[in-house]
This record gives sequence, structure tokens and C-alpha cells, in this order.
Amino acid sequence: MRLVACLFLFIFIHFVEALREPFVVLPTAIRWRAENSITVIPREWSKIPLNIEVFITAKENILSLSEQLFFETRKISDLGSSHTFTFNSSHQPDAIEYGIKVSVTGHKDYYTVLYGVSNLKTISIQTDKGYYRPGESINVRILPINGENQLYKSDLKISLVNPQGFNVITNTVKIPEKLTRFLQAKFDIPEFSPHGFWSISVKPTNSSLPWMFSSLRIRVQDYSLPKFFIKMEINEIQAEDKIKITVIAKYFHGQPVRGSVFVVCGSQTQLLAGNVSFIF
Repeated sequence: MRLVACLFLFIFIHFVEALREPFVVLPTAIRWRAENSITVIPREWSKIPLNIEVFITAKENILSLSEQLFFETRKISDLGSSHTFTFNSSHQPDAIEYGIKVSVTGHKDYYTVLYGVSNLKTISIQTDKGYYRPGESINVRILPINGENQLYKSDLKISLVNPQGFNVITNTVKIPEKLTRFLQAKFDIPEFSPHGFWSISVKPTNSSLPWMFSSLRIRVQDYSLPKFFIKMEINEIQAEDKIKITVIAKYFHGQPVRGSVFVVCGSQTQLLAGNVSFIF
């Protein structure tokens, strides 16, 4: 009798250990105020019909209790196909972590915990130029995009970072609800800043996860702009109050200069703000 009991216990333990979890495809993290999805694939040896249960809890902070966010049960009658469960996190406060439990008939329960993150997909950062002198201003344009490819509307933290990785200036930018274009920002580089590669860093205010950061590198150094030559051609005058001129600016090696031209009409050439204006 004892031998039969031991044999039965061995078979039971072996059967439990042989159970394996289903295949579960998860996002890197659960995005706040957005749709998220989980895909479950039963293993090939499963017997049909079977049930799939997905149970998700949300924990707002370390001291709070977990609350149910999502629960769904499906009865499956075919194998070899994936089953996607979609849920929306908008009707719950932003949580720091989410518990994911997946139960499939004939499988070992699958359980894991995912972080909660801002619904930010990407941040495009542009500056008005790539090289700056100490003391100059940096004009920045920022385009944040959420997971639905719409403008991201939550607050952002923007920092000017020196070559040693220290945040010299950090500003919190509140994004207007009616924003429909690039967000504008401006930094003044300190006068006696060290030369080297600096960066503009942007991240959501409600997340410190490294993959939520975006940055753009710029160069800070003293530099002199190369000299270039200007040639101006006056075309034939066709009217007394109109004159057509052509201004050509090239560097000494022949490459054209890109920029704008300021022309003032008068009786002589004069100096305006350190620049020669051609006056006719």
C-alpha cells in the first residue's frame, strides 16, 4: 500500500513539474491612458476545448493595495492561433506597476509584473544650429508623439547637459492642451562654459526610465565663421520705381553660402549693426 502511495505521489509530482507555461507576448511596459495588448498562445500539446483567463491588477504606489484593472475569460476550440487581449488603462490612476496573470487549461499559470510608463512613443528635438559659442542662446524645437501617433500632451522636463553629464539648466514645460505644432524652448549657455559636446535632454516628468529619454548633441566652442565673397549684379532697369538685382555669395573654394540678404536702397553705402548694407 505504501509503495502504491509513493508511486502515485511520484507520478503527481512529475505531472506538475511537466506542466509548462503558455507562450505570452507582452509589451515592455504598460502605457498610461492608452490601449495595451497581451497575446497568449497555448502550447501545441494542449487539449481542446480550453479556457484562457487574463487577470491584470494595478498598484498606484508602493504602499497601496493592488486593484483589478482587467479580467477576461475566453473558451478556445482551436489550436495553433494566437489570442490577443486588449485593455485600456485610462479609467485607472497611473500605476507604478501592473501584475499580469495568465491561466490556460492544462498549463502552469504565468505571472509577471510590468512597470507603468507614460504614453510617449518618441520625441523629435531640433536646434537652430549645431555649433554654439559660450554665452549664446540655443533655440530648441520639440515634437513629442504618443503611442497613437498624436501629439503628447503631458508635461516634459528639458535639460541642458554639459560634457561631464551634469544638468546645468532644467526646465519643466507644461504642454498646452491646444498645442498643434512644435513646442518651443530656449537655453542660454553660461559665459564661461567648458568646450565640448553638450546635449539637450528631454523626458516625461512622470518617468525616470532610461528608454523614455531623448537627447540631441550639440558642440560648444569658440569659432570664427569663414570669410566669403559677395557679388552683386544689377539687371536692366525696366521701371523707375523697381530694380532687379542678383546677389551671389560664395566661399573662397566656390561653395555657395546659405542665408539671407539685407538690402537697403539709398544714395550711399553705410554700416548697419556691423554689417555693410548696399545702398543705391
